[in-house]
Amino acid sequence: MRLCVAFASLLACWAACIAPCKSSTEAPGTPACEASGYCSLGRTKAYTGDIHGGRALRDASEARSFKKEIVLMCSSAGYLLAIKQATMNLERLGMEHVMVLGFTEKDCEVLSKELPSYGCVWDHFMLPMVGKDIYRVAKAVPLWHNRWRTMARQARLGYNVLSIDTDVVFYHDPYRFFKAPPFKKYVIINQPETLYSSSDYHHVNAANGGIIYVQNASPTGPAAWLLAEVSDRILRFLDDNFKELLKHNIRTSCDYMDQDCLNDVIHSVQAGNIIFHRPFTKCTLGGTRAEQEQKRKQWSQ
Repeated sequence: MRLCVAFASLLACWAACIAPCKSSTEAPGTPACEASGYCSLGRTKAYTGDIHGGRALRDASEARSFKKEIVLMCSSAGYLLAIKQATMNLERLGMEHVMVLGFTEKDCEVLSKELPSYGCVWDHFMLPMVGKDIYRVAKAVPLWHNRWRTMARQARLGYNVLSIDTDVVFYHDPYRFFKAPPFKKYVIINQPETLYSSSDYHHVNAANGGIIYVQNASPTGPAAWLLAEVSDRILRFLDDNFKELLKHNIRTSCDYMDQDCLNDVIHSVQAGNIIFHRPFTKCTLGGTRAEQEQKRKQWSQ
């Protein structure tokens, strides 16, 4: 039952805080963050280092957070312009509590130099890119995988985490919405996978992995479990060398993409039980729909 509550939270629409506006309610010269109280500009410490270990993650999160809030962005040195634009966008709103997650230590050498007040962290764990269908998988997947690992770990440490892609632009302070009704009651807030029309929000049932906010999550609750499972599920397949997938004639690339895995895990949240829905509905290489449905039921028992 608690898992179902978390799923309802996940699909809450929060488009208002990223929608452009013609005018602002803030007085001229007043930072947008004043209304919510999350003005962090100049109130955080830079941190650069490998956060694979628990102590390092705790130290990095303490340095980069403000009032237990962290904005998590991931980047490589090749996307320097994007990460600089994204951090400048939040600075314009009065916020600087961003943790920059780099692809590798070498990427962080560049990023931390260009963003000295932020620094840059990395996790030396690198998701293996293997399997006969790996050509279907984006090369950035290991970085995105570590983003979800980091979110899960920070949520269990009691932090509220806003994970955003670097192509997101905010026109308002998002905390004005997150901390006010109706959104303050939700643990996970996520943008639906729709591109053009807000009217699609009423019927689109897929989640977008590029914008997600987690607040007040219990370390042992369904929200923390969801975050951890998004990064853990592909490891289940990798650890047995894809034998279970291949036995059911499923592509080895299935659930490699973090957004694909998120949408797969949501079905477990709905059901209140661990199931593997997406492999049998989106990744099969053959068989009738009825045969695949039967296999899905057997595998998920």
